[in-house]
Amino acid sequence: MLAVLISIGALLMVAPQPSAIGFTTIDDLVAYAKITDENIKSDTDDTIKPQFYNYYKNFIPTWRSRLQGKIIGLLTCVGLQRRPLWSPDFFKSQLNGLSALRESKGYKGDFICKIAPTLQSKIIVFGNTQGAFHSLVRDITKLKELGIVDTSLKVTSPDHFIVFMGDVVSRSPYSMETLSLVMSLMQANPHNVLYLKGNHETADYWQEHSLKVELQIRAAHLSSETVPLATDVDKFFSTLPLAIYISNATDTHQEFIRISDSGRGQNSLLNEHRFAKFLTTKAGNKVTCLQLTEQQNEHGEQPPVDIKVIFKGEKKRETFQPHTGLRLLPSDMGSTAWTILSCPTPVYQKALNFFYDAFVILTPAAQFDDWKITLYNRNVLENKDFTASTLYLISGTQEGVRPPKTIAQQQAPSAPPTETTPQEHPSQETKPVPQQHPLKPAFEPIETSKKGEVA
Repeated sequence: MLAVLISIGALLMVAPQPSAIGFTTIDDLVAYAKITDENIKSDTDDTIKPQFYNYYKNFIPTWRSRLQGKIIGLLTCVGLQRRPLWSPDFFKSQLNGLSALRESKGYKGDFICKIAPTLQSKIIVFGNTQGAFHSLVRDITKLKELGIVDTSLKVTSPDHFIVFMGDVVSRSPYSMETLSLVMSLMQANPHNVLYLKGNHETADYWQEHSLKVELQIRAAHLSSETVPLATDVDKFFSTLPLAIYISNATDTHQEFIRISDSGRGQNSLLNEHRFAKFLTTKAGNKVTCLQLTEQQNEHGEQPPVDIKVIFKGEKKRETFQPHTGLRLLPSDMGSTAWTILSCPTPVYQKALNFFYDAFVILTPAAQFDDWKITLYNRNVLENKDFTASTLYLISGTQEGVRPPKTIAQQQAPSAPPTETTPQEHPSQETKPVPQQHPLKPAFEPIETSKKGEVA
């Protein structure tokens, strides 16, 4: 008996901790979502910087948890235990592998990307997800139902694109898993999934929020840094573009949709006049990128660039008005402006009364006036499927109603407006003047909420 116990002890000493294959299928995502609690409450009432230490402390290693890990590792090695669905080790391997791959392709620093869609394309756009892992799993499951992705997380058509507008992390106990899910999509679809820098991916801002403590506890064994994996996270975030431009689905490449965290005139690097030739020159690849500099100025006469539509972030502490995932904003320097929100976490439910799984799909047409935007959303408090609501992208009018020109289009100058620096248009950073549409949009702005303060 003693010999048996000694043998078991020896095996446990050399047994590895269980490793994780990670999120490689939708089944993995659904299974992990089922074994984790979506409604973890913050330790405080602060919705700006919620804390989840009481949840994270469950991951602080103890002799019992280490022993349990050894037993699971041993059983995994002999095929009697399934490997864990996810672990911080897998998260680290994703960060390092994806960063190295993207840097090798020149994705680093300040750059933009351009998508050249076809009439068969679908462009799926997610707003701020803010660690809403469970919601994002439901969204991806819906995309599978729509035939956009398959079970292995691969986009089903080379003409389909998925765009994350940034702010994927923070204000949730599941920032690591949410970022891991997005990285899994990027790894499976290196040319068709694009993830933008939001303010939480810029200048270490994420370290002011919950991901910092999450890493300090859950990834403490992986790094000797004060904030474990901080260097790896920053390195990955530096490979994300500032903006994505989408050209029309025909040979006319002078009209664009812009997707960026900042509005027009708010970031001097995103001055379309300086890189107009890049935007208007037809490229061989469906996705192309350009490095930006403060002094950038393409030589020679620049072709006109017309930003027909902009998707941008919203400073919710200042301008938030309740919506169901998609909201039409005041015109931004002549561009139809939209904002998207995709984070029905307990923090956002409390602060902003936001309760919706939400994403949009853009459907190209020969002319931008005929492009459509469809909001897919579902109230997380109701046991119902997603509903779909379709509008014309430029006018914001309902599908089936001939899209009239907006006030901005009627008053537009003969030449398309060019981007300016923030100093030239300071009003664009503060209080834009609301525009009135000839027809009421399906998502009509209502009075500003005083409920909470999140950005």
